Amino acid sequence: MPEELKALESKVYAEALDKLLKIIDRLRERIHSDPFDTKKFRMSQSINSYGFYINIKQMYAWFGYIRSPLYLQAPYTPLYLQVRLAWITDDKVDKEKLSQKLQRMFKSDPTYEYVKAYPVSCLDDLDKFAEELRKDLGYLDDACRESV
Repeated sequence: MPEELKALESKVYAEALDKLLKIIDRLRERIHSDPFDTKKFRMSQSINSYGFYINIKQMYAWFGYIRSPLYLQAPYTPLYLQVRLAWITDDKVDKEKLSQKLQRMFKSDPTYEYVKAYPVSCLDDLDKFAEELRKDLGYLDDACRESV
């Protein structure tokens, strides 16, 4: 434990966490455009998470930093895209059909329902990662439309 405590007191840890949170803010700006509204909801923040909701036509998702047991297992990253069936905003969407589609792209988790992990290294090229995230959000949008 002393090693972990020493790491928390380091300048590197403080700078890394600050940089991560600022990058999430910038990513929110880059993702925001039709059909993905990242500004309908305020930023989400707590001691365990920091991120933003993304309003997609028939549902919404959440992207950001999660400090949870997920982080303590492979792939050892705090960055996740999260979806819950309760976040479907269109009553016409068949939740069972959508659930089957979500299982192709997301990992099922008892706490977070559906999550997709992203390596921290993806933040090195924010434009490229924004496109990757928009592609994943497009998959969610398509999956909702196909589940009606």
